[in-house]
Amino acid sequence: MPEQNVHVSRTQKNRKLGLEENQDNLSGSRTNQEERDRSVYRYLLTCLTDLFLIKNSKGHEQPNESSIANQWGQKDNRIFVRRVLRSVMPEYYPEESANPVPGLTLGKLIEILKSIQEYKSQKSLTAKDQNDLKNKPLALTRDEKLRAIRKFSELSIDERDQLKIGVNPSEAILQKLLEDITHPITGLDANNIARLCQLTLNTYQALRTANLDSQELEGSSRQKFIGTIIVKLLNEYFPESSQLNTIIRDLVDKVEREINRIEFQCGINQVKALLSNEVEIEKDKSNILSASFVKHLTQSVVENEILTDEFPVYLKYIEIEKKQPLPLYIKQNGEETGLLNPKLLQYEKNTSHGFTESIDGLEKQFVYKAKVHFHVRPPEDYKPRFPKQFAKLTENSYGGTLNFYEEITGIGSPVSNISGVINRVLFWDIPILGDYMPIANEVLCYEEVIGQSSHSPVWCKTVVKLCKEEDVERSIYENKSYEEISSNHDLASGEYCGFDLLEVVARSALLARLKAIKQLGIDANKYLTELCHRIEELDIFRDAKKLLHFYPFSLMAMEGKIEETIFANGKYRTKDDQFDFIETEPQRSWSLVAYEAHLAIADAYLQEGLYRIGKKYLDIIEPHVEKNYLSDLGVARYWLCKFRYHYLTDLDDPENIHSDRYQAIQKALTSLERAEFHVKQRLYKYYKIGEFSQSNFHPFFYILSRATAFHAKIYMYTSAYTNRPGGRWETLLEPIRLLEKARIYAARDGSESYYAYWSAYQSWNYLILAYLGEFDHNSQISREECLDWAKRLIDHALLCYSSIGKQCYQEIKDNGGKVTDISRPEIDELKYYEKYGDVEVQVTPLIRELPINNFFYGDSRYSQAYNASSHVLSIDMSILKQPSAISSETIYLFGTHSTILLFAIGMRELCVDQGSEEQIQSQVEKALRIFTYCWAIAKDGSTSNCEENDHKFYLDRNFEKDSCDRSGDSLVMGLYPHRLTDFTDLGKIFAAVCKAILIIYGQANHSSTVSEEASEIAMNWDEVELLLSSLHDRYKPSSFKSKQVLDQSRYNGHFDGQFKKVKLYFAQLKRKKNSQASDSCEKIISIRDKLVKDVFKIMRGENDVKA
Repeated sequence: MPEQNVHVSRTQKNRKLGLEENQDNLSGSRTNQEERDRSVYRYLLTCLTDLFLIKNSKGHEQPNESSIANQWGQKDNRIFVRRVLRSVMPEYYPEESANPVPGLTLGKLIEILKSIQEYKSQKSLTAKDQNDLKNKPLALTRDEKLRAIRKFSELSIDERDQLKIGVNPSEAILQKLLEDITHPITGLDANNIARLCQLTLNTYQALRTANLDSQELEGSSRQKFIGTIIVKLLNEYFPESSQLNTIIRDLVDKVEREINRIEFQCGINQVKALLSNEVEIEKDKSNILSASFVKHLTQSVVENEILTDEFPVYLKYIEIEKKQPLPLYIKQNGEETGLLNPKLLQYEKNTSHGFTESIDGLEKQFVYKAKVHFHVRPPEDYKPRFPKQFAKLTENSYGGTLNFYEEITGIGSPVSNISGVINRVLFWDIPILGDYMPIANEVLCYEEVIGQSSHSPVWCKTVVKLCKEEDVERSIYENKSYEEISSNHDLASGEYCGFDLLEVVARSALLARLKAIKQLGIDANKYLTELCHRIEELDIFRDAKKLLHFYPFSLMAMEGKIEETIFANGKYRTKDDQFDFIETEPQRSWSLVAYEAHLAIADAYLQEGLYRIGKKYLDIIEPHVEKNYLSDLGVARYWLCKFRYHYLTDLDDPENIHSDRYQAIQKALTSLERAEFHVKQRLYKYYKIGEFSQSNFHPFFYILSRATAFHAKIYMYTSAYTNRPGGRWETLLEPIRLLEKARIYAARDGSESYYAYWSAYQSWNYLILAYLGEFDHNSQISREECLDWAKRLIDHALLCYSSIGKQCYQEIKDNGGKVTDISRPEIDELKYYEKYGDVEVQVTPLIRELPINNFFYGDSRYSQAYNASSHVLSIDMSILKQPSAISSETIYLFGTHSTILLFAIGMRELCVDQGSEEQIQSQVEKALRIFTYCWAIAKDGSTSNCEENDHKFYLDRNFEKDSCDRSGDSLVMGLYPHRLTDFTDLGKIFAAVCKAILIIYGQANHSSTVSEEASEIAMNWDEVELLLSSLHDRYKPSSFKSKQVLDQSRYNGHFDGQFKKVKLYFAQLKRKKNSQASDSCEKIISIRDKLVKDVFKIMRGENDVKA
């Protein structure tokens, strides 16, 4: 019992002592706060307030409380003013007892300053003599306001000691310098302040290194020097602990490894290792790593290690690749080179403000693709969304880190592109950062070469800030600068030291942005979880897109892959066989990757011409667009899909929502305007924060390019429904002009594919102008120039497409004849399949390339055919694989989109004069084959099947020769189970034109020089009728394929008027030629010109075209 009492007594005593100590601390804190408040109040009263001293009843002067209350905006709170006066100015109230100082908040101080400011402004306005500066009252100045706020935040000596913040006597000087520099009238503008920062950093570095660089750092002395710096730095972050020595050793080793790496990169290690006996290295040559640099390096290693321990995102290595088609040259008179038409650019200069200025310098501009490889360490409790994809990303990694990459293409410098990559990796599609713009605003980037040569080490410091999207939008709405709107001016910096300038700048940029994220105070584990989920989703989406653009060239495969992963198990939404979607959480947004994947499927269906399915995909996300869940670029993509939907309108479809073609076209044009608006709105946001260079990166110009080319399509086929003033010449020139812009946009985007497509479009539009233009009345461009531009553009388009075509060709060859685990026996063959989600796609056969220039009709050795039993496809490569006309490249016309280039090549062969009748006949025959390849590749060479027992869906490739193709060129359709709807029928129409030309010429010259082979083909009008009857590619009602396309009755219903006229025209032509006597004088060139002109007119929507 006594011991217990003693223990209780001691406990009570300790509690009492602790309580007294706490009270002393609180008393000290209260005293410091009171003194700070007293200082602010006294400054306000003595320097900014008119006291208006009046005598009281005893004759003592005292401040006028009523007047001060009015000046301070405290008219209804005079008791507050009374307490302030008695506690701060007791000398005026000697007979009254001392009062405690009223507490002051920052909000209260701002309220008082604002009221004083208004009081002084009003007093100045109402002064009697406005022109007498001597007697005119002064307004509240910027310096006075800042001084009051600075006093409010000043720390006392005790508080500095408690926080271990030392006193630097020069802080006041630097603070005054800051105020002077940023003064709105006498200070510097933003650009000059940036220059001053650079100069200051230069001077800072020079002064900082002056003493250190005299030291010699070799061997153990260097390690000791590094260890000393590390201890000092760690004291900022960690308390003393038993583990500190281990931490120091680890960090010293890291610094030493970095030093060894730099010495190896700059060549010193090689000299030391290989020439140690021959030469003694001079100190000034060996001491590249000065003491100051080692200190910089050590500091960056320690700070970055601490940062990445919490946010473990690391940069591995960087790849830079130059992309085509830039540079582009304007064609000058008398010169052979040049791919930009100066006459079109002059027209743009006269009508479109700013566009021609935007292309200045393209002849010296290059496009770079920056591909940056990263790895990230997921949180310990991380659960992958997609275990298979996670296993792929962590394969061969150290410690279970995710290996991934990001890439950006654009006309910015490599450094700028790399910064764009880092922004996209760290900020894009991270929900926890949803309030902020998906980039960091780079305030400063300073690089210094530590030495005097290119093989010296480099140090870089990057300073960034994050910008709230709400503030940016508000600055646009209120037409103010971002700085006027935003109250967030927190900066974050990152430093890195190394040898390679590009790497050092990139790592510094990464670390600065990671620090900015850390300073937000967000949960690191939640951020890393969302980042890793985004990485997994994006990697899957990339893999899925390749299934459409490359082998197996299947929309079904892409969709199957996406549905079994990103949208699996009802994530975001569910879909049934009728494409009816149900959202899992209707009021919740999806990830941006999910939106991109969903829109990619919608766009691909619309490319195929399946507008009913496309509309279902667009309808489900329309509320998300209205609620601004998508990014500006996502919304722009949505409106490009809406354009396709309206453009493809089939007025005979019972589900059609348009009253007539004019309304459909107007809605299509409105969709393009909205797409362009959102792209420009995005640029405006970045302009507001000084990051307008974002327009240099994909997909800014990619979307503008597509929107402009889509606009051109309206003029190509439905110019009558547009509101453009002018006659026929203007409507013929308009698509060429728009496609010139689209080409330039694609070039600036670095998109070799879309540049090639728009060049092909523009090529045949030049041919249309050459055939339909009235050159006698328009001297702007000649027919010969049109023909030259057509050839020039398609030649360059082929060169730009060559790498894509070669990759498609190689993948077809590599996958041909593959034996898989999934097979189905047929009557004469065993078919193998690959699985993509719930879809199985048949493997391509082995490709046997027939010898080029050894193709003869009827020769079995060289006939194009498919051997089902051996699973071998024999194809002639004379057209699909050919040398470039302008380089040493071999052009491979493989891939679904090669149909666009084949169509343009066929048009050139058909329309351009090459010489004699025999040569033109040969051209027409070759054009016929090219157009056959065109429609066969574009058609969708697959058959859909479904197994009744388990509802398994699979695609068989169709390698049966088409009934209207004698040569077997159409066999290639089985390689491409995806449709490009326009070119399926356009290819057939111009194949029919070629056949009709040969028929008519053969009839007129049957007994003369036409070869037996050509006559045999030419005499058969049935093939023309077969081609034309297959337009629209209708499906039988209630068939499996019909159900699969939601009972859409036909393709290309938007061309219904043109196709009817084409069929009527050829029927009239057949009757006319069969009823006429043979005219042996009719030349093939006149036959061709007549047919080509007439079909061009029909496809443009012109009426009264007679055969």
